[in-house]
Amino acid sequence: RGGIVDIEFVVQYLVLAGAHQHSELLTWTDNIRQLDALEAVGVLSEKDAGFLRDAYRALRKCGHRLTLQARSSFVELDGEDEFDRMRRGVARIWKRLMECD
Repeated sequence: RGGIVDIEFVVQYLVLAGAHQHSELLTWTDNIRQLDALEAVGVLSEKDAGFLRDAYRALRKCGHRLTLQARSSFVELDGEDEFDRMRRGVARIWKRLMECD
């Protein structure tokens, strides 16, 4: 919960749900620019969009680094590190936007 797949799902959902009102959401196919667009049209707040962009970049960077080292991209969390802080933040945004536990 709260990982990169959750960020991607939230972004895709919000783009699809808002595209009928904001056709400009359909301009980009990458998550970062989609987050920019969601922020620009007011679907996401500046704070949430910025947090999701930062978390996405950090998680993607870590995943690429681990892949290049031929290591698993699964990261164990200790509850106190930066990845766990991001995971909790993504999960909070997910819960608020998707209205689920």
